[in-house]
Amino acid sequence: MKKIITLIIITSLTFINILAQNASKGYKNLEKKEIEKAKEIFDKIKSKDSNHCAAIFGLAVIYSMDKYPKKDYYKAWDYFKKADENFSNLSDDDKVALKQHFTITDIKRRSRSLRQNFDIERAIIHDKLIKFVREENKLEYAERFIEEYPDSKYLKNVIHIRNYIEFRTAEKQNTLEAFNSFIDKYPDAAQILKANELRDQLAFINAKQANTFDALNNFINNYPEAKQNHEAQKLRDKLAFDIVKNKNTIEAVENFIKKYPNSLNIPNALKIKRQLIFERAKKINTLEAYNEFVRMYPEGEHYIDIFNLKANVLGNKIKNEYNFGFSNLQWIKGFDNDGKCDYSGDFAIYDNGNIVLVANTLQEDTNGTDAWIVCLNNNGKMKWNKTYGKQLYDAINTITISSNNEIILGGYQNVISDTVENGKAWILKLNQNGKLLWSRIINAVEINDIATNSANEIIAGGYYIDTTGQNKYLVSKINPNGKVLWTRNYSSTGIVNSIAVNESDEIIVAGNSWICKLDNDGYIKWERELAETDSCCSLTMSSQFIYFTGINNNKQIRLFKIDKDNNMLWDKTIGQNNNYSVNSFAVGQNNKLIICGNSGDNMFITKLDENGEIIWEKNPVTNNNINTTIVNFDKENNIFINATYKSSTGQDVFILKFSE
Repeated sequence: MKKIITLIIITSLTFINILAQNASKGYKNLEKKEIEKAKEIFDKIKSKDSNHCAAIFGLAVIYSMDKYPKKDYYKAWDYFKKADENFSNLSDDDKVALKQHFTITDIKRRSRSLRQNFDIERAIIHDKLIKFVREENKLEYAERFIEEYPDSKYLKNVIHIRNYIEFRTAEKQNTLEAFNSFIDKYPDAAQILKANELRDQLAFINAKQANTFDALNNFINNYPEAKQNHEAQKLRDKLAFDIVKNKNTIEAVENFIKKYPNSLNIPNALKIKRQLIFERAKKINTLEAYNEFVRMYPEGEHYIDIFNLKANVLGNKIKNEYNFGFSNLQWIKGFDNDGKCDYSGDFAIYDNGNIVLVANTLQEDTNGTDAWIVCLNNNGKMKWNKTYGKQLYDAINTITISSNNEIILGGYQNVISDTVENGKAWILKLNQNGKLLWSRIINAVEINDIATNSANEIIAGGYYIDTTGQNKYLVSKINPNGKVLWTRNYSSTGIVNSIAVNESDEIIVAGNSWICKLDNDGYIKWERELAETDSCCSLTMSSQFIYFTGINNNKQIRLFKIDKDNNMLWDKTIGQNNNYSVNSFAVGQNNKLIICGNSGDNMFITKLDENGEIIWEKNPVTNNNINTTIVNFDKENNIFINATYKSSTGQDVFILKFSE
């Protein structure tokens, strides 16, 4: 029995020695480049002892050899880690064998400890594995590394390799599915921005090629951060706008504006909406519809059209209500200035037939009044209109057109209440397009009439109040630039109502019961008192004669004709106790005269020949809802009447044209 135990011990020691000799032999084979023999030895040792450090390390060295046909860097790394775990179990013989192996491998490593050489070998094998993964650039190798070596210091690098491989695959496939899969799987990849960019670009190309509202809208909703989103919105909005244009309804346009407030098509949408509302107003053809449009669009390309449409509607309303009875009525236009309270002032006619109408309109914010100037063509269509004034009561009483076609206006400004005595006389000059050239206040209370001389100087007539509180006649002369050249105050009590200038630049003045001729410097050349006339309302002048009219104590019309030297040629009395008042007086071709005013509550208009004989007279209005009538002729002897129309909602201005 003792012999048997001794034999077993000897046999075991012999086997261990054989293993040690075999590991050493394996490294000797490596030194001789007999790799398969070395591997066979290491495999045999490993099969007997799976934790044999020297043998496992030898296998790690073999599988990491670049020229080994069966190299496998993954196996090499796994074997090395296993050997490293069992480093402390190395026998003395294994240590000798390994030290000799390291020395032969690199003479410089002879002086290094076995531990240091192991660590160097770790780096060599690991680097080879990483290099292999990088150079092979295959997804399976990268994923295997990531899965098997999660604690590797190269993990992030391999993940980057894996992500790069996956990105290139998606890029090559160039489909939304491929890009979206990559983005979903690898949201932290370095290529994520590029992937998003390519995905968005591809999605936009697809939506753009489809060229449908839904395709573009889906792109906008699905890819809100895409740099093509703005362009997609432009294309989407254009398609939506095309749909709106095809529908061509106010509702469709308003929905578009509400849904796409930032669209580049909003200006065009607003333009279409304005046009549709304009067409709707034209179809309804009422003042209310037109006023609604003006409230929505107080300025713009349709303003003149709306103005003229409103003028037609209001004109027809007045015509139908009063039936003026002019069989030859050419047109009638009414002006309400957007529903404000207005009253007429005066009007003048250019040689080309254009009409400049003066009205006074209520201010919305202060309840004062402003001067409202409207220019019409010969058919009554508005060409332009302007408003002038300050915060209080401002009004224009009179207008004339100079020889160089400038518009001269006179009235009062800055009145505190309904009495002009608190204000100042006001003169304005406009060019023929309504542009203000200058505005002047002069030292008087009010300007009632204006004329110009051959030098385009302005002769303005009105009144001032003396120290006793009486109204006194006043005439001023102003140069074309607005400078007052002189002002003449006359001792007679009264107000200048009418003024004219003859071809010699002499001035004819009428007011109350006084008429006179002034020279060019404002000094009286002759004068006439009209004893039987309580008031001289208006004068007009032909090339040779002076006509003036007024009202006597019996409220009858007095009509006079004198020559330039104050010789009375005739005087006439018109009417029999009919409570007349004269508002306007004009002379036309062949010295035909026309008078317009009121007889009680009735408007009247009377035409006379040069001898004062009545040619015809009309009473076109038989109530007191029309007043402040102004009458004039144009070059063709057409007759124009301008007046104020009163209604239950306020008062408006109208002008009509008729011919004989």
